[in-house]
Amino acid sequence: MTRTKLLFLLIGLCMVAGCGTKKDKPPVEVRLANFLVGPASATIELTDGEGNTHSTKLDYGSYGEYMEVPEGVAKVRVKAKDRLVLTTELGIGKGSSFTLAVRGLAKEQRETERLTTKAQLLEVFEGATGSPANGALPMLNTYCDRFEGAKESGQLKITHLTPGFAPLEVFIRKKEGMKSVGKAAYPKTTDMKSIKPGSYEVEVRYAGSPLVLYSGQLRIDPGVLTTLAIIPRRSSYADKVQVVTMEKSTEP
Repeated sequence: MTRTKLLFLLIGLCMVAGCGTKKDKPPVEVRLANFLVGPASATIELTDGEGNTHSTKLDYGSYGEYMEVPEGVAKVRVKAKDRLVLTTELGIGKGSSFTLAVRGLAKEQRETERLTTKAQLLEVFEGATGSPANGALPMLNTYCDRFEGAKESGQLKITHLTPGFAPLEVFIRKKEGMKSVGKAAYPKTTDMKSIKPGSYEVEVRYAGSPLVLYSGQLRIDPGVLTTLAIIPRRSSYADKVQVVTMEKSTEP
């Protein structure tokens, strides 16, 4: 094993350790998400540490099912319109669930972007939201999907994946009125927040502004981690947003 691969493996083990510390850990679960702005779809290939390649074609704004992946160094390649727009590696250990989300702008004639070792370290040690900003270049965000907290409550976190937009803030409304549940700058993610289960109205605004960029409905269920991914609306990505809701139930 080369020194570089050993480094990535150690990084992966640290990343999983930050997600949970159970003694007997199940295999890691990974799901892929496509938030790459521009093309209608993208193909994401994940080659695991045993050399098995999992290839998934995802429409913009969608994500796949969880799949079990063995520990080791995984390689991720992203193709859009038959062009390779991103290639990177990350370490995968045992014992938790992750979402790997491709984000950024896929412009024509863009050369393949590859993360440096320094950027990989930043991606991991910034936490579950881990990812260097790196402008609007295609990049991979890594999210830890482990539910934390009382199972009778729900958990919510918000990720800002709309390049070029100022920090965004999310509000929810029930009987007690509208309240803020978090704000983030691109391409960051808030910490998990406990939310009482139920149905809510949800609004996305610029942080500190009354201007509503998006409004819709949100369902919070007990024992479920809900991640709200705020992404550009593909038909008007320069000034409009949409919200993708990703859920992960409590692990048995």
